[in-house]
Parts: sequence; structure tokens; C-alpha cells
Amino acid sequence: MSTGEYVIMLGDDDALMPSFFTKIVEVAHQFNKPDVIYIDAYIYAYPEVFENFPAGYLATRCNPFFATTEPCVVSMESRAQLVGLWMSFKDQASFNMQFSILRAEFIQSAIRHHRDFFQSLFPDYYATTICFLTAPRVVIYQQPLVIIGINKKSHGFYFLRNQLKVARQVLHAGTADSELENIKQYLLPGDWLTEGWLSAMVRVQQNCPAELAAYAIRLNMKAYRQRTIRNLYSRYYRDHLISSVDFKTFTSALSLSERIWGIWLTLYYSLAGLLTEQHRKTAFGLFTRVLGKSYQPMMYQPAGKAVNILEVFEQMNRGHVAKE
Repeated sequence: MSTGEYVIMLGDDDALMPSFFTKIVEVAHQFNKPDVIYIDAYIYAYPEVFENFPAGYLATRCNPFFATTEPCVVSMESRAQLVGLWMSFKDQASFNMQFSILRAEFIQSAIRHHRDFFQSLFPDYYATTICFLTAPRVVIYQQPLVIIGINKKSHGFYFLRNQLKVARQVLHAGTADSELENIKQYLLPGDWLTEGWLSAMVRVQQNCPAELAAYAIRLNMKAYRQRTIRNLYSRYYRDHLISSVDFKTFTSALSLSERIWGIWLTLYYSLAGLLTEQHRKTAFGLFTRVLGKSYQPMMYQPAGKAVNILEVFEQMNRGHVAKE
């Protein structure tokens, strides 16, 4: 068990930037030991993980909700606004626990009040939301101080290849059935991503009713269904990752208005590949405005000659990959 004053969760394919400890200690002292220090990160995809990036990539600017890059305390009003966006299935900031440096005392307090610190099908989604909703003090420092690796054993790798059984096993073992039972009354079939997200938000709703009510935050089930529909239509028409049988099962669970909306999605995803780059950008702009998808994309850059996260770290240390 960790005995330090602060805790960060890392996977075996993650790394800390060379300045991590210096910067975090400075921020912790500057703000008198906040409960949560929420940072930015580099997302490093290993070579051959994503078809569109065969040589791998580095991405940053993962949290468009926060505009400042200087450390500052986040007001409870701003935190409630972000939680409201998450409860409406809008990804304005990352849920990955590698973004959060947590004071050990806060973790113990959360456990006393809500049992396990990690709950639901997507434990990071649950825990990050709990942090922003219940921590006494949250400081943001939007500098990439962590490198989060995505390799061929990561959840994202299996999810994007529609190997959902393996993807589920990567996140948890033995808890899926009980968590699915907890959300079965709300579920649309077929989309593991929004299924896990919903599971986390339902647990937050069950564990923190007073905190949510204080800021009039509600779980937006219409937004959940819209997000699921977008994802499934995209995976069927654009990515060709869903069988016709599974897609028919999914659409049979939709309301009449949702099926009519699905006709528009069918046209968009079916025709997008036939458009020029400029027309595709115009169509995508219209698409996002109509559907209310209001986040900014991450900034991507080549990973240089790095073939693993250790080489990325060494390139960062030597300044061979841009750090800003």
C-alpha cells in the first residue's frame, strides 16, 4: 500500500515526464496541499495500434474545458458545470486517472463515504467524477506531466477492433454482470463505450444524490441515447465493425423519432467517404452543430522515431519531441 501523501495511478505502459515531481511539489506547496491536482498529459499510441497512425502519435490538449495553463483553484461552480457535462455524455475533459494526483487523505475519505474508490464498468470515469464533485479543493495545472501509453494490450486497442469481450476483461474481472444489472433498465444494446460511461454516471447518481441536487445536476438519459446512436451508426456505416444482425437488434430498440434521426446519420456516414476533404470538413461542422458535440479535438504530432514509451521519454528529455 502507498504511504505517500499523494497518489497517482499509472499503468505499465505509462511514464512520468522528467519535471513531474518538481512541478507537482511546487503546486502542492503553492496551494497548501489541495485534495486533487488535475494535469494534462501526452497520449502516446504505439506504432501499429491505430490504422490511421501506423508510426504512432503523440496527442495533448486533452481537456478543452480548462483554458488556462497556469495552476489555479477550480471553483465549485466550474466543477459542477463539468460534472453536468459528463452526466450529459459530453467529453470536455479526460476521465483517465493518470490526469489526477490525489491526496491520500481524500481517497480514504471517499472510501468511508462511498465504499470502494473505484466503481462501475469504467472505474476511471466514476472516480474522476467523484473527485470533481466531492473533493474539498481541486487545483488544475494544464501542463502535460504524464505520458499515457496505448499499446496492443490496452483497452482502446481491443475496443477499436471490436474485440469487446477482451476489452471488458482488460478493465475488470468478475464485476461486469452486477454492474450491467445495475443499469439494465436504461441500456441500449451494442455500445460498450457509452455502456461503461452510463454505468459510472449511474453509480455517481446513486452515491452522491445530495451533491448532485445542490447544483441541479441530473443524469441526461436523452443525451446518453443520442451518444449511443451516433456511436453505433458510425461503427456500422463508417468503420464496418458491427454485423448487420447486431445493428438490426440495436435499431429495433429505437423510438420512431430516433429512427428518423438515424436516416440522417446513415446519409452522413455513408457519403462522408465520397466527399473531398474540404466538403468533409464542412459536413462535419454541420454534423457537430446539429448534434451538439462541442469539444475541441486533441492536438496530434508524430512520435518521431520512438517505438516504445521509454524512447518517447528519452526524446522528451533531450528535447527531440516538442514539449509544448
